[in-house]
Amino acid sequence: MLRTIFIASLAIASMLAEVPVPKGATEVEPGVYKYTEPGGKTYTYRKTPFGIVKSLDDPSKGTASKGKEAKSDTPQSGGVTQTPFGPVKASAEADRLKVTENGDMLEFEHPSPFGPYRWKRNKNELTATEKQAWERSRKQTTGTKE
Repeated sequence: MLRTIFIASLAIASMLAEVPVPKGATEVEPGVYKYTEPGGKTYTYRKTPFGIVKSLDDPSKGTASKGKEAKSDTPQSGGVTQTPFGPVKASAEADRLKVTENGDMLEFEHPSPFGPYRWKRNKNELTATEKQAWERSRKQTTGTKE
């Protein structure tokens, strides 16, 4: 009984302690606000399913919207991709793909936690990653024949 009362009081206290967005804040993106205090510190307020989250902006990292513009839709082998969580070294997905050529079709395979994942694709319908994997595969097979 005491445990239930304690948990309920914590839940009520956390709801009451929600951080409000200041009146002078400007909306940068939908659900994202920026506010600079009189002391010069800039804060970002984000609306999440769990309430509003307040975080201090670090001027050395740039603005939050900068990461959105720098995102890359195509994986870059050995490159760095900007994500909402910061820069991430892109995995060389094409290096993990095993390609088998079967006439006009290519069979791809890569490891997954639940066993190998396999699919087939026509040569003229390949994605950028699949093209990289196929080129790598062709270079390996021509290198071993010589």
